Amino acid sequence: MGNKIFYYEEVDSTNTKAKEYAKAGGESGSVFVAECQTKGRGRQGRTWASPRVGNIYASILLRPQIAPENASMLTLVMGYAIALAIEKETKMRAQIKWPNDLVIKGKKICGILTEMNVQKNSIEYVIIGVGINVNMKQIAPEIQEIATSLQLESEQEIDTNKMLSGILQEFHQQYTIFLQTEDVSNIRKQYNERLVNIGREILIIAKGGEYQARTEGINDKGELIIEKQDGTRENISSGEVSVRGVYGYV
Repeated sequence: MGNKIFYYEEVDSTNTKAKEYAKAGGESGSVFVAECQTKGRGRQGRTWASPRVGNIYASILLRPQIAPENASMLTLVMGYAIALAIEKETKMRAQIKWPNDLVIKGKKICGILTEMNVQKNSIEYVIIGVGINVNMKQIAPEIQEIATSLQLESEQEIDTNKMLSGILQEFHQQYTIFLQTEDVSNIRKQYNERLVNIGREILIIAKGGEYQARTEGINDKGELIIEKQDGTRENISSGEVSVRGVYGYV
Protein backbone atom coordinates (compact mmCIF):
# COMPACT_ATOMS: atom_id res chain seq x y z
CA MET A 1 0.00 0.00 0.00
CA GLY A 2 1.18 3.48 -0.78
CA ASN A 3 3.57 2.62 -3.61
CA LYS A 4 2.29 5.90 -5.03
CA ILE A 5 0.80 8.66 -2.89
CA PHE A 6 -1.05 11.60 -4.42
CA TYR A 7 -1.42 14.59 -2.10
CA TYR A 8 -3.88 17.47 -2.48
CA GLU A 9 -4.37 20.63 -0.44
CA GLU A 10 -8.01 20.62 -1.52
CA VAL A 11 -10.00 18.23 -3.67
CA ASP A 12 -13.65 17.49 -4.43
CA SER A 13 -13.31 13.89 -3.21
CA THR A 14 -10.36 11.55 -2.86
CA ASN A 15 -12.59 8.71 -4.08
CA THR A 16 -13.27 10.69 -7.25
CA LYS A 17 -9.54 11.24 -7.84
CA ALA A 18 -8.86 7.55 -7.24
CA LYS A 19 -11.56 6.59 -9.77
CA GLU A 20 -10.08 8.89 -12.40
CA TYR A 21 -6.67 7.33 -11.88
CA ALA A 22 -8.13 3.82 -11.96
CA LYS A 23 -9.87 4.47 -15.28
CA ALA A 24 -6.54 5.71 -16.68
CA GLY A 25 -4.89 2.41 -15.77
CA GLY A 26 -3.40 3.47 -12.42
CA GLU A 27 -1.59 1.04 -10.15
CA SER A 28 -3.19 -0.96 -7.39
CA GLY A 29 -2.09 0.23 -3.96
CA SER A 30 -2.04 3.92 -4.95
CA VAL A 31 -3.22 6.25 -2.19
CA PHE A 32 -4.94 9.63 -2.52
CA VAL A 33 -4.78 12.02 0.43
CA ALA A 34 -6.28 15.50 0.88
CA GLU A 35 -6.20 18.20 3.55
CA CYS A 36 -9.86 18.93 2.86
CA GLN A 37 -12.67 17.84 0.53
CA THR A 38 -15.33 20.07 -0.98
CA LYS A 39 -17.64 17.17 -1.90
CA GLY A 40 -16.80 14.43 0.58
CA ARG A 41 -19.25 11.53 0.41
CA GLY A 42 -20.43 8.85 2.79
CA ARG A 43 -22.47 5.70 2.41
CA GLN A 44 -25.85 5.85 0.66
CA GLY A 45 -25.17 9.31 -0.77
CA ARG A 46 -24.70 11.07 2.55
CA THR A 47 -22.34 14.05 2.83
CA TRP A 48 -19.10 13.70 4.81
CA ALA A 49 -18.00 17.06 6.26
CA SER A 50 -14.31 17.48 5.41
CA PRO A 51 -12.91 20.69 6.95
CA ARG A 52 -9.22 21.62 6.91
CA VAL A 53 -8.47 20.81 10.55
CA GLY A 54 -5.87 18.05 10.50
CA ASN A 55 -8.16 15.11 9.79
CA ILE A 56 -7.53 12.15 7.49
CA TYR A 57 -9.29 12.02 4.13
CA ALA A 58 -7.80 9.25 2.02
CA SER A 59 -8.67 6.67 -0.64
CA ILE A 60 -6.90 3.54 -1.80
CA LEU A 61 -7.11 2.07 -5.28
CA LEU A 62 -7.15 -1.73 -5.40
CA ARG A 63 -7.43 -4.29 -8.19
CA PRO A 64 -8.18 -7.52 -6.33
CA GLN A 65 -8.61 -10.71 -8.31
CA ILE A 66 -11.55 -11.95 -6.29
CA ALA A 67 -15.22 -12.67 -6.89
CA PRO A 68 -17.18 -9.38 -7.10
CA GLU A 69 -19.64 -10.55 -4.45
CA ASN A 70 -16.78 -10.75 -1.93
CA ALA A 71 -15.55 -7.18 -2.42
CA SER A 72 -17.91 -5.68 0.19
CA MET A 73 -15.92 -7.47 2.90
CA LEU A 74 -13.03 -5.11 2.19
CA THR A 75 -14.96 -2.46 4.13
CA LEU A 76 -14.77 -4.71 7.20
CA VAL A 77 -11.09 -5.44 6.62
CA MET A 78 -10.35 -1.72 6.45
CA GLY A 79 -12.44 -1.01 9.54
CA TYR A 80 -10.52 -3.59 11.52
CA ALA A 81 -7.19 -2.22 10.27
CA ILE A 82 -8.14 1.32 11.31
CA ALA A 83 -9.21 0.09 14.75
CA LEU A 84 -5.81 -1.56 15.25
CA ALA A 85 -3.95 1.55 14.10
CA ILE A 86 -5.97 3.82 16.39
CA GLU A 87 -5.34 1.56 19.37
CA LYS A 88 -1.59 1.49 18.72
CA GLU A 89 -1.31 5.25 18.22
CA THR A 90 -3.68 6.53 20.93
CA LYS A 91 -3.99 3.58 23.37
CA MET A 92 -7.78 4.02 23.13
CA ARG A 93 -10.11 1.14 22.38
CA ALA A 94 -11.78 1.65 19.00
CA GLN A 95 -15.07 -0.11 18.39
CA ILE A 96 -16.79 -0.90 15.10
CA LYS A 97 -20.36 -0.12 14.11
CA TRP A 98 -21.05 -2.57 11.31
CA PRO A 99 -20.47 -2.23 8.47
CA ASN A 100 -18.53 0.99 7.91
CA ASP A 101 -18.19 3.20 11.01
CA LEU A 102 -15.72 3.29 13.89
CA VAL A 103 -16.61 4.72 17.27
CA ILE A 104 -14.86 5.88 20.41
CA LYS A 105 -16.92 5.92 23.61
CA GLY A 106 -20.12 5.51 21.61
CA LYS A 107 -19.46 8.35 19.16
CA LYS A 108 -18.47 8.18 15.50
CA ILE A 109 -14.89 9.06 14.56
CA CYS A 110 -14.58 7.33 11.17
CA GLY A 111 -16.60 6.43 8.11
CA ILE A 112 -15.62 4.15 5.23
CA LEU A 113 -16.97 4.29 1.68
CA THR A 114 -16.15 1.38 -0.66
CA GLU A 115 -16.96 1.66 -4.35
CA MET A 116 -16.39 -0.88 -7.11
CA ASN A 117 -16.42 -1.16 -10.88
CA VAL A 118 -17.11 -4.54 -12.49
CA GLN A 119 -16.60 -5.46 -16.14
CA LYS A 120 -17.74 -8.83 -17.54
CA ASN A 121 -18.22 -10.34 -14.05
CA SER A 122 -14.71 -9.43 -12.92
CA ILE A 123 -13.52 -6.54 -10.78
CA GLU A 124 -11.83 -3.71 -12.67
CA TYR A 125 -11.10 -1.75 -9.51
CA VAL A 126 -12.17 -1.14 -5.92
CA ILE A 127 -11.83 2.22 -4.18
CA ILE A 128 -11.87 2.37 -0.37
CA GLY A 129 -12.34 5.88 0.97
CA VAL A 130 -11.71 6.75 4.60
CA GLY A 131 -12.66 9.85 6.59
CA ILE A 132 -11.33 10.06 10.15
CA ASN A 133 -12.00 12.84 12.64
CA VAL A 134 -8.48 13.17 14.03
CA ASN A 135 -7.59 16.65 15.27
CA MET A 136 -10.96 18.41 15.30
CA LYS A 137 -11.24 20.51 18.45
CA GLN A 138 -14.91 21.26 17.99
CA ILE A 139 -17.82 19.25 16.60
CA ALA A 140 -20.71 20.95 14.84
CA PRO A 141 -23.63 21.38 17.27
CA GLU A 142 -26.01 19.32 15.12
CA ILE A 143 -23.81 16.20 15.39
CA GLN A 144 -22.22 16.63 18.84
CA GLU A 145 -24.37 13.83 20.24
CA ILE A 146 -23.13 11.26 17.73
CA ALA A 147 -19.64 12.37 16.60
CA THR A 148 -16.26 13.11 18.18
CA SER A 149 -12.56 13.20 17.26
CA LEU A 150 -9.46 11.36 18.39
CA GLN A 151 -7.99 14.55 19.83
CA LEU A 152 -11.11 15.35 21.83
CA GLU A 153 -11.21 11.87 23.35
CA SER A 154 -7.46 11.41 23.91
CA GLU A 155 -6.78 15.05 24.86
CA GLN A 156 -3.67 15.05 22.68
CA GLU A 157 -2.83 16.10 19.13
CA ILE A 158 -2.39 13.16 16.79
CA ASP A 159 0.26 12.92 14.06
CA THR A 160 -1.91 12.28 10.99
CA ASN A 161 1.01 11.11 8.84
CA LYS A 162 1.98 8.52 11.43
CA MET A 163 -1.64 7.47 11.83
CA LEU A 164 -2.17 7.06 8.09
CA SER A 165 1.07 5.12 7.77
CA GLY A 166 -0.06 2.80 10.54
CA ILE A 167 -3.42 2.26 8.85
CA LEU A 168 -1.76 1.38 5.53
CA GLN A 169 0.56 -1.09 7.24
CA GLU A 170 -2.26 -2.78 9.13
CA PHE A 171 -4.47 -2.89 6.05
CA HIS A 172 -1.70 -4.31 3.88
CA GLN A 173 -1.28 -7.24 6.29
CA GLN A 174 -5.01 -7.97 6.53
CA TYR A 175 -5.60 -7.45 2.79
CA THR A 176 -2.87 -9.95 1.94
CA ILE A 177 -4.61 -12.61 4.02
CA PHE A 178 -8.04 -11.67 2.66
CA LEU A 179 -6.88 -12.24 -0.91
CA GLN A 180 -6.01 -15.81 0.04
CA THR A 181 -9.26 -16.62 1.87
CA GLU A 182 -11.77 -14.23 0.27
CA ASP A 183 -13.56 -14.04 3.59
CA VAL A 184 -13.06 -12.50 7.04
CA SER A 185 -12.55 -15.75 8.93
CA ASN A 186 -9.07 -14.59 9.97
CA ILE A 187 -10.39 -11.52 11.79
CA ARG A 188 -13.92 -12.62 12.69
CA LYS A 189 -13.24 -13.21 16.39
CA GLN A 190 -11.31 -9.95 16.86
CA TYR A 191 -13.85 -8.02 14.81
CA ASN A 192 -16.75 -9.29 16.92
CA GLU A 193 -14.87 -8.35 20.09
CA ARG A 194 -14.89 -4.75 18.82
CA LEU A 195 -18.46 -4.74 17.53
CA VAL A 196 -20.14 -1.95 19.50
CA ASN A 197 -23.68 -3.35 19.47
CA ILE A 198 -23.07 -7.09 19.70
CA GLY A 199 -25.65 -8.77 21.91
CA ARG A 200 -27.87 -5.69 21.84
CA GLU A 201 -31.13 -4.71 20.19
CA ILE A 202 -30.59 -2.74 16.99
CA LEU A 203 -32.80 -1.13 14.39
CA ILE A 204 -32.52 -2.62 10.89
CA ILE A 205 -33.47 -0.14 8.16
CA ALA A 206 -34.30 -1.99 4.94
CA LYS A 207 -36.11 -1.13 1.72
CA GLY A 208 -39.26 -2.80 2.99
CA GLY A 209 -39.29 -0.91 6.29
CA GLU A 210 -37.70 -0.96 9.75
CA TYR A 211 -37.59 -3.69 12.35
CA GLN A 212 -35.75 -4.51 15.57
CA ALA A 213 -33.43 -7.44 16.07
CA ARG A 214 -30.66 -8.65 18.33
CA THR A 215 -27.21 -8.83 16.77
CA GLU A 216 -24.91 -11.79 17.34
CA GLY A 217 -21.87 -10.55 15.39
CA ILE A 218 -20.61 -11.29 11.89
CA ASN A 219 -20.04 -14.57 10.08
CA ASP A 220 -17.09 -15.50 7.87
CA LYS A 221 -18.67 -13.68 4.93
CA GLY A 222 -18.95 -10.43 6.87
CA GLU A 223 -22.73 -10.67 7.10
CA LEU A 224 -24.40 -9.54 10.32
CA ILE A 225 -26.07 -12.41 12.19
CA ILE A 226 -29.32 -11.26 13.73
CA GLU A 227 -32.16 -12.77 15.73
CA LYS A 228 -35.55 -11.24 15.04
CA GLN A 229 -38.15 -10.66 17.71
CA ASP A 230 -40.05 -13.76 16.57
CA GLY A 231 -36.94 -15.87 17.27
CA THR A 232 -35.91 -16.45 13.65
CA ARG A 233 -32.25 -15.96 12.77
CA GLU A 234 -30.98 -14.35 9.60
CA ASN A 235 -27.74 -13.18 7.99
CA ILE A 236 -27.93 -9.72 6.44
CA SER A 237 -25.60 -8.11 3.91
CA SER A 238 -24.23 -4.59 4.25
CA GLY A 239 -25.46 -3.73 0.77
CA GLU A 240 -29.06 -4.40 1.73
CA VAL A 241 -29.60 -2.46 4.97
CA SER A 242 -28.49 0.24 7.38
CA VAL A 243 -28.13 -0.40 11.09
CA ARG A 244 -28.35 1.91 14.09
CA GLY A 245 -29.20 1.77 17.74
CA VAL A 246 -32.81 1.56 18.82
CA TYR A 247 -32.57 4.81 20.77
CA GLY A 248 -29.71 6.56 19.02
CA TYR A 249 -26.61 6.24 16.86
CA VAL A 250 -25.32 3.01 18.47
